[in-house]
Amino acid sequence: MDRAFSSGASGSAPTAPASPSVGYPTAGNPSTGTPATKPGPYWYHMITEELMAIIGAAGITPTQGSLTQLLTAFRSVGVFQTQPQFDNSSKAATTGFIQRALGNFRSLVGFATSITLTAADSGQLIAATAAGTTFTLPLLTSGPSGMSFSFHCNNTAGSVNIACAGADTIQYGSKSISLIVLKTGDAITLTTDGGTSWTPVSQSAGVGKQSFAAMRSTTVQVIAASTWTKIQFNNKIFDQYSVFDAVANFRFQPTIPGKYLIQASVGVTSGASPAGNPGLILAIYKNGLLDKSCGPMRFTSSAYQGMCMSSIVDANGNGDYFEAYAFQDTGISMSITAGGETHFSSARIV
Repeated sequence: MDRAFSSGASGSAPTAPASPSVGYPTAGNPSTGTPATKPGPYWYHMITEELMAIIGAAGITPTQGSLTQLLTAFRSVGVFQTQPQFDNSSKAATTGFIQRALGNFRSLVGFATSITLTAADSGQLIAATAAGTTFTLPLLTSGPSGMSFSFHCNNTAGSVNIACAGADTIQYGSKSISLIVLKTGDAITLTTDGGTSWTPVSQSAGVGKQSFAAMRSTTVQVIAASTWTKIQFNNKIFDQYSVFDAVANFRFQPTIPGKYLIQASVGVTSGASPAGNPGLILAIYKNGLLDKSCGPMRFTSSAYQGMCMSSIVDANGNGDYFEAYAFQDTGISMSITAGGETHFSSARIV
């Protein structure tokens, strides 16, 4: 298609009529003296240029004699515009808009430094390429319900943080938290609920499965008679989410709410066999108070005794902490042994 006519074409575009006749065309009526509608050169010009604009938007060079250029243009990139994110009007949807609506990512973007995201970043797969970075979500009020962000921790050096802005929270089960930690290989998608919380709608198996294992090593620890003594597990076996303090407080403090299986064991010994019928008690403390205990395990003629216990506990992910304590009533000081018999571990199960 092109601006081609049988004859009489001009080298410049016609001007619009100064006093146009606006309305619908008519064939006229000689009996009433009503003249027929005259399109005039500008009417032909309007129709031609409207069609030429579509062909031009598709990047097609107008060609006289081609009768399919308009059809080709409609099937080309550049004619239709992909509507903005969150558009819910009745405008025509491009394949790009549909793919995004079906859950496909519109792009993958990697960040090696901390960043505060905006609503414009939603719909992308955000890859954390360096450890120690923090991705701060936009305020919930900056986008509509259903605004979603997907994260993947694909660095090999350590963890990254997903943090809320302002007073926003992440609704994790029955608890509200303000931070989620991702480890290497972890992935999570968070979406708005139209209120004041982000909701995890999908996540990899490792997200939130905070666990650790530690043991007492190197030196023994003295446990006085008839005194509850915190066991100092000073050697971490593993602690991917940094939830156990093996230096100062010797406590497990998860940051994700849920139910955790805790296991503790202890071995004690002395230089002499205890007299009478004394016993050893092992306990799990929650927030500084005795929560569950096991025993007593009675000493016989041996100066050595060991025991273990396990318990399922509730943690709010926002301050709850757990420790292991031992108690013995032999009347003499004993030593908590260093080695595989004295260890402490936990894993989130729900």
